[in-house]
Amino acid sequence: ISSLVGNVTVVSQGKQAPASTGLRLLPGDEIVTGKNSIADILFKEDGVIRVSPDTSLKIDALATDGSGRLALANGSVFVALSKLSKTKNFSVKTQTTVAAVRGTSFRVASVNGATEVAVITGKMLVTPVVNGAESEKGAIVVEEKKAVTVDAKAAEAAASGTKEIAVREIPKAESEAIMKDVMSIAPLVVSAPARDAVFVAP
Repeated sequence: ISSLVGNVTVVSQGKQAPASTGLRLLPGDEIVTGKNSIADILFKEDGVIRVSPDTSLKIDALATDGSGRLALANGSVFVALSKLSKTKNFSVKTQTTVAAVRGTSFRVASVNGATEVAVITGKMLVTPVVNGAESEKGAIVVEEKKAVTVDAKAAEAAASGTKEIAVREIPKAESEAIMKDVMSIAPLVVSAPARDAVFVAP
């Protein structure tokens, strides 16, 4: 954890304690932010993860090759990653989707059972999740400056092949607002590869 604002706690091995800067998060740990609270997490040398207010985020898995998976129960996260090597992968799983990338900037929000994935730079693979299981059949690539919103019904339709996940353009005002958040994260990133991922043109 590189930076904290407000009320942030970490649940580790069933025990809850206040978060602190410099704390190393391990697989199974969950970070919870309160109202008007933010936490920034450095992901190795590959980038930074901003945990927004009223969010519950679990470190689902960390592999020795530098790959990682986050589980977003509710709230939203913004992720800025450098281009990962072919042996690494990074994803965020919610109740209805898995968003997987190899190097990009994106935001994932999970509210009332629906997931929104907004891609700022690069592209990512969004796979529908039905009853906890991923369905490769309904997976879709979301390009730069585009977004998808997937609730349980949309996930089921995509997984069954009935209807593809709908992709929309990100409005300019929304894109600019997200980029403003990106620039506020930038000073926390110390490694050159991650900085390349953060300083991008909207």
